[in-house]
Amino acid sequence: MVRAWMVAAVAVVAAGTASAQDDRDGRLETTAELLVACAPAADAPDRDLYTAFCHGYMVGVYHFTEALARGPDPVRLVCVGDPKPDVATATRAFVAWAQANPQYAEEPPVETVMRWAIAAYPCP
Repeated sequence: MVRAWMVAAVAVVAAGTASAQDDRDGRLETTAELLVACAPAADAPDRDLYTAFCHGYMVGVYHFTEALARGPDPVRLVCVGDPKPDVATATRAFVAWAQANPQYAEEPPVETVMRWAIAAYPCP
């Protein structure tokens, strides 16, 4: 099951961003490309796959921040607190923020997700 999901996510990245990237083999390089996955059109044929990829990306970024906080030289960049929002709620908040801040559309998506997360969940 997990393996099938990973294959599907890779297929979404390869197919879903190919038109915007042509020669980049499906690499996600901009926030605008991440928003294609995180806010697919209602009639997009692979809407569920795009959403699954986006959620996986968001969870991966969050897990990385948690790993930094537990490392040998801990760095806490994001303080989510309890109760933690589910990934769909956090993704909707990120999408709304990214759409309201189009100046970051061409930045690497991980940088923009972190910019949003630090603003949305600041540490004391």
